[in-house]
Amino acid sequence: MFFGELVSKASYGEIINERSDSFGPKEFDGRHYLEDITKLAKNSVDDINFHFIHYSNSSINIAKKFKSISIHGYNYFISIYLMDIVRVKTYRIYEIFKFKIPISYTERWLLIKIANVSLYLEKLLKERKSVKAKLCEEDAITENGRDCVSNWISITNKLLVKNKVPAKK
Repeated sequence: MFFGELVSKASYGEIINERSDSFGPKEFDGRHYLEDITKLAKNSVDDINFHFIHYSNSSINIAKKFKSISIHGYNYFISIYLMDIVRVKTYRIYEIFKFKIPISYTERWLLIKIANVSLYLEKLLKERKSVKAKLCEEDAITENGRDCVSNWISITNKLLVKNKVPAKK
């Protein structure tokens, strides 16, 4: 079962920044929801920057294709969000899929959406792996004067220390 392998390898062995177990109220709480989305956005930016640090000589065109995938559960709903970089220091996060977890026999038809989500998530993870491989290839071929990721975004020293990456000169 390929999807099970993906999940068990934590997205191809990549670092998972933070797992947040927040047990909010049973009713919808807008503030709690916004706090969760803020955490997702922060972790997604950190994930994208982590890869940009390691592949800092890759081109911006490929870097724009790299996406961070986040999953958020609230009450009986699961949402999948994508984040990417659109221009200098500007990130975009958007919900691409949302479904309700069936909790009764009459809602059993909702299981079809869960199957669809697993196939879609598998596709997203394969695409992310492919883009990461392209980032790695481009990083290995350094061309002077090329518009690369390191010229386009600024990585703080704090982030370098957090990820234990030596600063490039």
